[in-house]
Amino acid sequence: MSSSWTLFETYFLKAASWPQRKDGFPSDLLDALSPGEKKEAVRQLIEKLDGSDDWPIRAMAHLGVSESVPRLRALLQKETMPSIRAVAATAIYELTKDGTMEDIVWSVAGAKDKEWIDRLDAIHCLGRFKSASAADRLCSLLDDSDFLVSYNAKLAGG
Repeated sequence: MSSSWTLFETYFLKAASWPQRKDGFPSDLLDALSPGEKKEAVRQLIEKLDGSDDWPIRAMAHLGVSESVPRLRALLQKETMPSIRAVAATAIYELTKDGTMEDIVWSVAGAKDKEWIDRLDAIHCLGRFKSASAADRLCSLLDDSDFLVSYNAKLAGG
């Protein structure tokens, strides 16, 4: 395997520490893989669609892996962690254009009873839905009493 694969394995598949994850989803590591390596990466990432990590979910959308949609829908049905639900719904939307996924993301982003960290993830997910309703929902968060929520809604909305 190439040096790109080694980086992918170290900083994506096996990234477990905060210093490795602090800069967010490393799509560049996926993009640098050869076609054969991407195929192997998809195989390994599909096995990791268990709700314990959102990076494999995000990778399915980034790579356009439509065959992952049934696994993502099954994950969405069983998952209770709000941020994982928002990321899974966003990935399904990006792969299928199923607009009903926006309501699932909004149920986290707009819920004042959810932890701020879950809401922030969901707010940025909502920003990926390029619809008038998503824009309206993000605008409704601009006056949220939690500064982090309102600030991230502004970022996500452009």
